[in-house]
Amino acid sequence: MWLVDCSSTAPQYRSCNPVLCCSTNTRRRCGEIRPQENNTTTTKKKKKKKKKKKNGHILFASEGCLGWSLNALGFRTVIFKTQAPMKSDVEELMPRLLPVEPCDEEEDDEECNLNEPPRNPKEYLRQVQREASLCPDVVVAQIDPRKLKKNQTVNVSVSECRAAPQGFSPSLQWQQKQVSNFSQIRQSVSRHRQHWKAQFLDDNVVMPKADDEDGWKRFCLGENVYLNVTQSDTQSPGLDYIKLGFPPFLSIVSKLTQSTVSSVLEYLTIWFEENHFVPQLGRWLYALLACLEKPLLPEAHSLIRQLARRCSAVRAQLENKDDERLSALNLMICIVARYFEQNDLADKE
Repeated sequence: MWLVDCSSTAPQYRSCNPVLCCSTNTRRRCGEIRPQENNTTTTKKKKKKKKKKKNGHILFASEGCLGWSLNALGFRTVIFKTQAPMKSDVEELMPRLLPVEPCDEEEDDEECNLNEPPRNPKEYLRQVQREASLCPDVVVAQIDPRKLKKNQTVNVSVSECRAAPQGFSPSLQWQQKQVSNFSQIRQSVSRHRQHWKAQFLDDNVVMPKADDEDGWKRFCLGENVYLNVTQSDTQSPGLDYIKLGFPPFLSIVSKLTQSTVSSVLEYLTIWFEENHFVPQLGRWLYALLACLEKPLLPEAHSLIRQLARRCSAVRAQLENKDDERLSALNLMICIVARYFEQNDLADKE
């Protein structure tokens, strides 16, 4: 169906937007410039065509003409009922970009031989069209259901923490208090970060590089814990921190970038997966969590969740409520679950 706009007072040359030019009864493309022509005559067939004259323009009405109307700008809109041209299968989904005719089935094999390499771009495109025409419209995969039954995948959820033994989990009031204290510490660290960052470290404090995993484990945990030794032959008091590990002083943690904080947290979490909980580890984990800025990156989310699950696993193995590790483990789980909003890991009251 075509919509034709005809002006009652058109200039000698104007742009013809309609697909069908009414004054010449010829089909034209939009944007084509045509001259205003004099009144013409048509075949005198009363049933099929009937001409009307209006202000020097001829409007052709035929059997497919549904009528015309006058719009607000003075243009007549003539409505023709026509049948859209049929498109080939190649152009059904998208228009053809290159002027290459499709390869018919009746053409010689020499022109569309799929077994030989194309000699020019035209032959290449024709071979592509031929291969596409040989593909079936619908393809059904033949799947053996017996193979699917043998290779089933079972998904096991490991996102939640292990439940604490009876009487080992903290109360909700205790958790809320710890979250409040932790929030105040984070604000204090953020407020005084620039001051402590400018402070000089002692000569014996040599911070490892960010990618030095063993160096950070020695630095934070000390050689006694890292090497699993109880005594050292060296008696110099200046090496005590090297044996016992450097505490997380503000002058140290304030110099850590977020990338280094995440890296050190990852190093210590991996070490904790294979070793027992020690006080040096608890102090550094608490300090690193206090320096971890929100919003967390996906890697940091995964690390703290892994840390909370490991703490819950160690807590589940405790036999005595008076164990000194219980409070520290509950604190780590509380901070990860309550402050960093990993609610599925929280201890339920």
